[in-house]
Amino acid sequence: MEATDGPLSRALLRLMPNLDERQRRLALGAVAEGLGRGGIRTVAKAARVAESTVSRGVRELDGPRLPAGRVRRAGAGRKPLTERDPGLMPALLALARSTGPEGTGRSPLEWTTLSVREIAQALTLLGHPVGPDTASSLLKAEGFTLQPSAYTSVRGTREHRIARLRHGAALLRGFTDAGHPAIRVRTEPAVEPGRRARSCGECVQGRGAPQARSAVCADLCARRRPAG
Repeated sequence: MEATDGPLSRALLRLMPNLDERQRRLALGAVAEGLGRGGIRTVAKAARVAESTVSRGVRELDGPRLPAGRVRRAGAGRKPLTERDPGLMPALLALARSTGPEGTGRSPLEWTTLSVREIAQALTLLGHPVGPDTASSLLKAEGFTLQPSAYTSVRGTREHRIARLRHGAALLRGFTDAGHPAIRVRTEPAVEPGRRARSCGECVQGRGAPQARSAVCADLCARRRPAG
């Protein structure tokens, strides 16, 4: 019990939280060297760490000093997910492009109709386990941008959005094929909420409950709806 409950253990457990990763290893290694034979095991038990951590600290005491501010040598640490799984990005892009323009991946304007959650689930089934946040970050690194969910109006349906994207891709291809530079800018009308409520028009009628183009319009529709 001396190793884990004695003065050495209390001193180390009080000191460790105030040191960074490398400083902890060096401190443990120095104490282990000072204790002599069996020091590594004694210090590991006292500090409640693995013996390999203390052994590494002993080795680092005799190794080259790191630049100021570094706790690991260059190239150490956890590698990016795309390096640990080289097939992840090709699978991600192939999946995204398979649901894009004509499924060819050759359009000047690329998109996917899958949500990041659907992409993450599909990649996991393909042997590349990732979450929605990771899928979103990887797509963003490739130049994709996350678009808001479709609105409740006809103009906000997935089919209408795809039609607009295909129209934009055709225009871009026409300009670039002619040797002209071209960019696509996505804009939204800046309308005050009060004005929007007055100008949103009648609710979109159809089967089921009436639908409106925004939450403000929905409230307006509710007021216009006859009682009973």
